[in-house]
Amino acid sequence: GKWAGGKKWDRDWLHVEDDVPTYFEGQDGSKNPLAVHVVAMKKTKRESSDDSGPAKKKTKGAGDNAEMLAKIKREFGSLESGDRKGVIKEWVKEWYCYWDEDYDTGKGHVFKPHLEMTKGGVVRTKDWDVLADNSAGDGYKVLKEIMAIDKAGSHGPEIGHGDESDYPWMPFMIPWTDGKLTPVSLLKKLNIHKELRDDDAVALLDDDEEEDDSDEERGNISVFLDKHKETVYFHTGSEKLCPLPVFAVAKMEGMNLVAGFMGGIVHT
Repeated sequence: GKWAGGKKWDRDWLHVEDDVPTYFEGQDGSKNPLAVHVVAMKKTKRESSDDSGPAKKKTKGAGDNAEMLAKIKREFGSLESGDRKGVIKEWVKEWYCYWDEDYDTGKGHVFKPHLEMTKGGVVRTKDWDVLADNSAGDGYKVLKEIMAIDKAGSHGPEIGHGDESDYPWMPFMIPWTDGKLTPVSLLKKLNIHKELRDDDAVALLDDDEEEDDSDEERGNISVFLDKHKETVYFHTGSEKLCPLPVFAVAKMEGMNLVAGFMGGIVHT
């Protein structure tokens, strides 16, 4: 074994702090520091604790997210589920099914689980977690864009496409890590009834007939879609249900979010 001052180097003579030896005591009571050894052991200990896996991407702290969430709540209302309104409420049990006369709308579904709305009026899914793959700042930026359009009430012409109701467009935002945005991928994400995601049920829409109009005449929803690269504008379920869902949404650049507007079209 090792010796210090003529006596065996053990815990009686070796002084340890936080599992790191600091000095040994000589026979004459002198303290003999182990500076080099301490530095080496501390470095080894630090490297061991840091070597738990690949370096993690730096993200904003919980405090930053909490502050931004508070700002979202002040400006756009709570992101928690609130009361359903309009077609979101009707699609729970007050809609009409045409593909199966025996399909009880009180037990059946359009979306499963049913779509919900935040307390601020944004359409969302039940298992909604926008912070799982996004920062609260991302959510704020998107909400600021779509809620400004909603608040202005300048969506342009009514939903159209034969709609006989006065249902408005409603702001819509969901997390998205599902690849390319298409009508079918969106409908699968929302788990709409299989009858409503068939190719013969989905109808793509556009506003080419209005392309020569000014932005004000075209409405902010068309302008919103023009601002983004990956967009879908469609309705589904014609002759299969009433009201039928209509979407005008975009994949938000640099974020894991799909946002925009949705509504319902009533045909009689």
